[in-house]
Amino acid sequence: MAGNYYFEQWKRVLKNLESVISIDIDNQKNKAHDKDICDASLRLSGVLGSYVCCYNATFDCLQQNLQVQKTAYMENVVKALLTRILELKEQLRKLERTCYEYLSEGLIEYKLTPYDVELENIYFKNHRPRDIQRLVDDALREAKAVAHKDLMAEEVEESVGFEEEDRWWETDNEQVETKSKGINVGAIYAVEKKMSQETLKRKQLLSLIQAHEKSRQTIQEYTLRNERRLLWEKELKGTLNPPARVELRERASLLIQTIIRKYFHLKRKKVTDCKLDQLLGINYCKQIKDLRDVKEEENKIKSKTCELKKMYNNKWKLEYKELKTKFIKKKEGDIADDFREFIRCWFKTWFEEVQFFHAIPKENQGGITRIIKNEISSPAEWLDEYNAYLEQKKATKHKTATQLKYEKLEAKREEMEFKREAMKKKKLQIELMRKLMKNPNIHPGYQYPESKKIEHLIEAVAVYKNKWSEWDDLNIVKVKKGHIREVDFEEICATVKEEICNSVENDMRNRIIPPALDVQSLAYVLQGYAIGQLIKQLDNFLTAERIVQIATQGLSPTEVYDHFLQNDEAKVDYERYHKWNSEKTHWGKVEKKHLEEQLEFRQNIERWKEKIEKQKKKQ
Repeated sequence: MAGNYYFEQWKRVLKNLESVISIDIDNQKNKAHDKDICDASLRLSGVLGSYVCCYNATFDCLQQNLQVQKTAYMENVVKALLTRILELKEQLRKLERTCYEYLSEGLIEYKLTPYDVELENIYFKNHRPRDIQRLVDDALREAKAVAHKDLMAEEVEESVGFEEEDRWWETDNEQVETKSKGINVGAIYAVEKKMSQETLKRKQLLSLIQAHEKSRQTIQEYTLRNERRLLWEKELKGTLNPPARVELRERASLLIQTIIRKYFHLKRKKVTDCKLDQLLGINYCKQIKDLRDVKEEENKIKSKTCELKKMYNNKWKLEYKELKTKFIKKKEGDIADDFREFIRCWFKTWFEEVQFFHAIPKENQGGITRIIKNEISSPAEWLDEYNAYLEQKKATKHKTATQLKYEKLEAKREEMEFKREAMKKKKLQIELMRKLMKNPNIHPGYQYPESKKIEHLIEAVAVYKNKWSEWDDLNIVKVKKGHIREVDFEEICATVKEEICNSVENDMRNRIIPPALDVQSLAYVLQGYAIGQLIKQLDNFLTAERIVQIATQGLSPTEVYDHFLQNDEAKVDYERYHKWNSEKTHWGKVEKKHLEEQLEFRQNIERWKEKIEKQKKKQ
């Protein structure tokens, strides 16, 4: 029964939340304007109160939810809703210039009470970064040590004062002698005494009272300032009522005093009656007992729901693992082959259209998943970008490095000047707005502030509805508690495809000229062919299909040599070409001279070795 109630309650809460979001968006798009600060605060407080009411309901539904697959989507909605609430609270604080928000008057339009908009539970807390937290902890530790030293010093002074008061029988001369001796051993050992729990408790209570008094004074100061501001505005507008007569003010103050005294008298009487009933053994403080019973029942219900959640969650995880292993065994090979074939076709299309092979994106840039999802630009788009780059390069070809550097500095300077002008305009607008807001007759009013967090809330609600709206309409038992096998199957397909895609990525990252190719033996076999003929034959050899095959399966020298044997063109006389190259061309002469020097060097080394061996034999 509880599962059905919270299931229907979640549907109602989502509808209410969507209506509040629509009101919030309308206020932002239409730029809702209020001339008075009271109207603006009422508008903001009403939206904030409706959001808080929705948050309490969504959090309650999340705690009582027994459908384990929905939990993550519901958590996203609750978190996004809480961030929007905190943003509205900050906007209301800036508007009213106080940290205490009173939402009672703004809730009338939304038919809510102050009890409905109490923020009961906060789902998560913002944690500081580790470095900042370490600095804060060090500062608090040092402050605590300084406070402890001050307290110990006060205790020492008190103890010394008590000792001096107790020794009333000692003469003045003896006191002068004790002071002239220098070191006070009793004071030194008194420092080592530890504070008792009573004194620590007393100090904590005094500091708490001091903090409360300070906050009360600041609040009073803010309220008085706002009241003076309102009176001043009314006086300028001419709408300020004349002050009441002295007789009426005295009569009102006496009436307020009598009511407050009567209220506190009744309160004290109720407390004394409750204590007397407690001493006599009569049923006392019935309301407190009822509250305790309700809390105990709530705790029991929460413990039961937690146990059920754990049971359903464990069951779901076991079935999820089993289904995943079965799917991998059945579909892993087919999915991997499909991915490889898709990437081969992608390479082929790039080579056929622009005669270029686009590199596979790196892992931090998305990897093969970007190719499969078609997130990379097409060959035609890439060609347009490349042509634009070449045109830009041609335009800057005849410019020197100093000219290019100067142009960059000039562009940077213009950008900085534009930013400075924008900052000046912004400052002038702020100053003008301050001047206008000081005079109530020409006050521009208050606009509804724009939100940066509402997009996350809209997205979270949309994701939940896209995933679960159809299942919620079915109204079956598995949607209310437990888990749905079909939903797991969809998620398993996506996760397994990502894992297989990562494994395929490692296979597809081989070079187009593989490291296992024996280049020297291939060059020795093909030395009878001319250079132009070699270039032409290799261009014909590297077709799109063969390049994709090389990238996936590798290359052997026999495949290249077979391609040359299938061609009818005859070999060129290699010795004749070599002689012409070494005698007629510049680089050929350099190479010939280098080879002759190497041969001469080797001969000299061998002669030196023979000479050393002969000397060793003589010795």
